[in-house]
Amino acid sequence: MSNYTCCQGYMDGIVPCARSGRCGESSCPNCCLCLEAFCCNGCAVSATRMMVMDRYRLQPDKWDNRIIRCNNCIQLASCICSLLSICISELGDLADIMNCIAQCTYATTQGCMTAQVNVELREREKAFEVPDETMDRV
Repeated sequence: MSNYTCCQGYMDGIVPCARSGRCGESSCPNCCLCLEAFCCNGCAVSATRMMVMDRYRLQPDKWDNRIIRCNNCIQLASCICSLLSICISELGDLADIMNCIAQCTYATTQGCMTAQVNVELREREKAFEVPDETMDRV
């Protein structure tokens, strides 16, 4: 935890008031990590994915970017429907449906990204494992 920084530094500049290294990570890294996981889950998962890709010089598959863009569009459409439903009450049900679709899409996308990172890290760990050997008696 001594090297922990909020969103691994990948989200600096996106939100001007929050910069990694200045969020109390050095004094209370566990608390900051917990807040990051609960409050900024999308940024946390994306930053971890970007860090692994940078560390191992991996390129995203063209479908990765398409899925992420599709998720972003669905999130935006859900937000727009919710805002419109404030002024046009008939859109309330549509906003609820869009919100449900957006949440399912988000959860699926985040699950896939987390699984990709997990598989990649496990494969990299296997490359450094030393097989157990049994010594024979002579």
